Parts: sequence; structure tokens; C-alpha cells
Amino acid sequence: PEKDEKTTPARKGLSAFMRMKLEASQKVLAGLALEDFELIQEGAEKLEEMSAAEKWRVTKDPLYREHSVDFQRLAQRLVKNGKEGKLEASALTWIEMTMQCIECHKWSRANLIVDAPAR
Repeated sequence: PEKDEKTTPARKGLSAFMRMKLEASQKVLAGLALEDFELIQEGAEKLEEMSAAEKWRVTKDPLYREHSVDFQRLAQRLVKNGKEGKLEASALTWIEMTMQCIECHKWSRANLIVDAPAR
């Protein structure tokens, strides 16, 4: 019997990894709302660390790689803004990161790297 593609260990691992990314993202958002620069920095550092992990590289496609490099650059900027206590700069960078995530996930779904969201 064929294994459902969505239940393979690799897919489950990627799903768990992306949930961790979401948790780090929520930490940044909480830090922005509370003007807690330690939370901003902590979440941003986790995102930067995760974006360098092997699990992050789901394809060698040049466009995916470009999305990934852009995300890493934004994560580094967010860490810097958090360290410097720059709330507005952190918020603007956060918005850019969020848009980068949306664009990358949109591209990934269109190119069958990830599933379309359940409706």
C-alpha cells in the first residue's frame, strides 16, 4: 500500500519545523505589541537560526533560494533593530518579513513544494 505523502516522516518533520517558525514569529509580534525588545530579539534570532538550518532548504530552485536569502537578511535586520531598541524600524522590518513569508508560501504552493491550505 502507498503511503500518503502528507504522513511521511519528512513531511511531518517539515510541518513541525514550520510550527516552530510560527512560534518564533509570534514571539516577535508579542515583543512589538509590548515594546519588549528582548522578545523581539529572541524571536528574530530563532528565525535567523532556523533559516540557516538544513530543513529550511526544501528545494534548490533559484527563486526559492532568493526568497530564503531575503528572509535571512530581514531576520538579521530585525535582530539588529531589536538590539538597538528601535520599535518603528522593528515593526517595519516585521511587516516586510511577514510579506516575504506570504510570498514564499504562495510561490511554494504554486510550485507544488507545499500543499494548498485546507478550506
